[in-house]
Amino acid sequence: MIERLKNIILSYLYDEAIPMQGRLFNVMILIGLVATGMALASHSVISPRLSVFVVMMLSAVVLVVSFALANHFRRYTFAVYVSIILVFDIAYPINFFFWGGLHSSMITFFALTIVFIFLLLSGWRLFWMALLHIAIIASCYFLEFRFPALVTQLPLSYQFIDAVYSLILCAVFIGLVLQFMISTYTAAQTRALSFAENIEHKNALLEVGDHMSSILLTSDIDDFEQGLKMALATLGSAIKVDQITIHKALFDEDDQLLAMDNEFIWTRSGIVQTRTDDTSEQAAIQSLSGLMPRWLAGEITFCSAGENTGDYDDHFLALLRTRGIKSQTTIPIFVDKALWGTVAFDNFTSENSFTDEELHILRSSSQMIVNSIIRIAMIKDFRDAKDAALAGTRAKGDFLSNMSHEIRTPLNAIISMTKLARFEQDTEKVSGYVDRMEQASNHLLGLINDILDVSKIEAGAFELAEVPFSLREMVSHILSIMSFRAKDHAQTLESIIEEDLPDLYLGDDQRLFQVLVNLLGNAVKFTPEGGAIRLAIRRAGTDDLAKAADIREQRQTEDGQLHDRPHEAQARITLCCSVRDTGVGLSEDTKGHIFEVFHQAESTTSRKYGGTGLGLPISRTIVEMMGGTIWVESTLGKGAEFFFTVALPEARPEDMPSQQDSRTTLIDPIDLKGKRLLVAEDFEVNQEILAAVLEGTGVDIVFADNGQLALDAFEAANGNFDMILMDIQMPIMDGYEATRAIRSLWYDNAQTIPIIAQTANVFRDDIEKALEAGMNGHLGKPIDFDELIATLRRFLSE
Repeated sequence: MIERLKNIILSYLYDEAIPMQGRLFNVMILIGLVATGMALASHSVISPRLSVFVVMMLSAVVLVVSFALANHFRRYTFAVYVSIILVFDIAYPINFFFWGGLHSSMITFFALTIVFIFLLLSGWRLFWMALLHIAIIASCYFLEFRFPALVTQLPLSYQFIDAVYSLILCAVFIGLVLQFMISTYTAAQTRALSFAENIEHKNALLEVGDHMSSILLTSDIDDFEQGLKMALATLGSAIKVDQITIHKALFDEDDQLLAMDNEFIWTRSGIVQTRTDDTSEQAAIQSLSGLMPRWLAGEITFCSAGENTGDYDDHFLALLRTRGIKSQTTIPIFVDKALWGTVAFDNFTSENSFTDEELHILRSSSQMIVNSIIRIAMIKDFRDAKDAALAGTRAKGDFLSNMSHEIRTPLNAIISMTKLARFEQDTEKVSGYVDRMEQASNHLLGLINDILDVSKIEAGAFELAEVPFSLREMVSHILSIMSFRAKDHAQTLESIIEEDLPDLYLGDDQRLFQVLVNLLGNAVKFTPEGGAIRLAIRRAGTDDLAKAADIREQRQTEDGQLHDRPHEAQARITLCCSVRDTGVGLSEDTKGHIFEVFHQAESTTSRKYGGTGLGLPISRTIVEMMGGTIWVESTLGKGAEFFFTVALPEARPEDMPSQQDSRTTLIDPIDLKGKRLLVAEDFEVNQEILAAVLEGTGVDIVFADNGQLALDAFEAANGNFDMILMDIQMPIMDGYEATRAIRSLWYDNAQTIPIIAQTANVFRDDIEKALEAGMNGHLGKPIDFDELIATLRRFLSE
């Protein structure tokens, strides 16, 4: 009870929430109550008069009420006035006359009252209250001097006791005031020291922040981890934590938290960078449903492992206890106004909470750390992109150098053979030169087609046709072509087609033909003499489909895209084709790049074996657009086997075109006497070629150097032509505009005359544009003589 009363008294005397005037007032009230109690005790023996007790009791009541009201309403100045007026200026003068007047201890009370006034008041209030109280004291002693009968006289023995009482009261007063002053000074000194320590600690933290900033900003990619270790060690030592953990938040499309991945963990033993999944920790973090809204609001959270505040579930608290964490302070970090993640400060030895100023500095330091991590990640991405761009540039440079060689080689053959044929008199040798020129021209045309295909792929304009074809006839045609190459290298070439496999399919047989020829051509090129090559086609099995799915997923991850084409809701048969050879094989490092544009297996491959390296990338695009996947299995020095799958719908026999051979040869030309042919062609050499090819047909040819001249010639002849061969890219007026102009004329045959595009624009959209302009067909350049004769026969022999 006494201890509790002591704590109450001390709380009202030294509570920092109470202003200094209030604490002084409480001290004075305490002294007044002590004095009143002593007066009641002493005068109950000296002069047990009822009036004395009433006045003393009323004084005590006024003091208690003043104390209670003043501390409740925090109106201490008003309470001072009430106490001085009711007690010091009314009760004390009354006691003066009942207590013995000049020979009593009242002089002590009056003196202490003056001290109270000087301690509790200031300014004009002090002056007027002190003046009033001095006037009251002087009045009391003046009345005793003039009217001694008004004062109750005390016996001499009791005057001694009253004097002792007065001394004790002064001692109590001095002791309490001194104790209060010493305690107040000590508290002020403690606050000053604490404030100085806080300032020093804050400056130290700011210096730590500056030091961290210097470390992080001067760390490059290679030594960033070491720099981050030093920065976190500096911060951890300054704030006395045992562990700092940086988590990155992962959200789904609905902004729901998926996981908090560990980016970095620092402990007093060092820094550990972890990017592996910790399912138990992720499960625990995902369960913090109560914390996530607070983090999103930017609030800093504090968790004590010994007490559940309701924000953490029991599983997470158990995890903290298992790891020996006593307390954890978590700071949310935002980047571009979105929650990036958190920085957690853990203590293992004791609970550690931070002041508001420390948290403010920690938030700034944490933001700086995360910004540095993001900066380094961006620099890494930029460097990787730069390295990739440089590698791509080098690859394209190597490709262009190789392509220049590949193009110049057949050009050199064509030019050289042309010069030799010009001066050669031996007809047989001239025929051989022409054969060589034809081979070089076909090779050059293949190179140009590959370059155009790659250009179409990069532009996203690569398309496939869908026509019925026979798989076995296509394979037979391929083998008839490749067998000559294989025999030149003394290689064996065989094919195996699954017996119960359907033969008729709908698809782009020319592109599938191109893939198989590419793979077989590579097999011949990279297989030494005496080697073996095998082409196998079967229905794809479970293992094939699983392997293809794995390859597609891997490429989707690495490349970010596949050349897929949506399939119609139509039943399809998935074929698995493979080409196996006993050649040089591929290393593990090169197998992942051979399907990329501008890459070959080795930098010396083009010099040793030739080729542009475009065949496999084009083949990959074709296969993926057919709903399949291409891959290779190989061991360096032990050959290779290329696999690919394609999904094709089965065709019906009635879908197949007529087997009638529509092709002819120059040996058996058609008779076109009486027919008139208008040719719009701006290149004179091509005009000469056409004139030479059609010389034996008897057709009458009129040449026009551009579309405008062709239109003028048609009008000059009143439309008297049987057919028009129309180039596309010509000066003044192109082929599309010329065709539309002819179709708009009033001549009888302007709407019906066959107009055939004959152009180097050979892409599928070029063919469609020609048909949209009003043309009836399309012939590509270089001119296929057999196809030209077949077209003339179809339109002019009807």
